Amino acid sequence: MKKMGLSLTVLTLALTLGACGKKEDTPVKNEAVNEVLKVGTDATFNPFEFKGKDGKYTGFDVELIQSLAKEMGYKDVDFVETEFKSFFQ
Repeated sequence: MKKMGLSLTVLTLALTLGACGKKEDTPVKNEAVNEVLKVGTDATFNPFEFKGKDGKYTGFDVELIQSLAKEMGYKDVDFVETEFKSFFQ
């Protein structure tokens, strides 16, 4: 019973502190020197990321990255074909 009470107390405290903060009405725009975001990809994982018949990268991950880059203020995304194992070297 004590564990349950402690868990509820910790959960309530976490939710209360999580709600504290500054609200910003507008998203932060990137004032970066580079207007193109370079992203490494191993485009062999259909439907997440793959090359379409037209040779362009497509899929869920690609669209997500493009959307995030736009929100961050980048004008374009440059996908660089890279083997998955080389990401961790």
